[in-house]
Amino acid sequence: MDSNQPVQQPLPFRFRGFTFEPLRQLTAWEESQAFRIMNSQVRMHNPVLHDAAAGWDYEKFYHAARKAGAGAIDLFRVKTRPGRAFLPGTNHLFYIDES
Repeated sequence: MDSNQPVQQPLPFRFRGFTFEPLRQLTAWEESQAFRIMNSQVRMHNPVLHDAAAGWDYEKFYHAARKAGAGAIDLFRVKTRPGRAFLPGTNHLFYIDES
């Protein structure tokens, strides 16, 4: 990669009727604590995104994310759902309350 080229930021993308805004990757600490975090802070199938979570398909989600340059992103926001970061899991769409 040419170091003179600007780094392109991942773009928001649509998936199952919602616009997902790429936020960031998990930190090393978050990754190391993933199971504890999942059990205490992360909730499955946010009812306000029920349409996105129903019949969840991780591969299709990340196919759309890769097309927007967000294939390496772990956390996403949905503008219509402030205060929550969404974490796509293999079998479920999770969310973390950011407050």
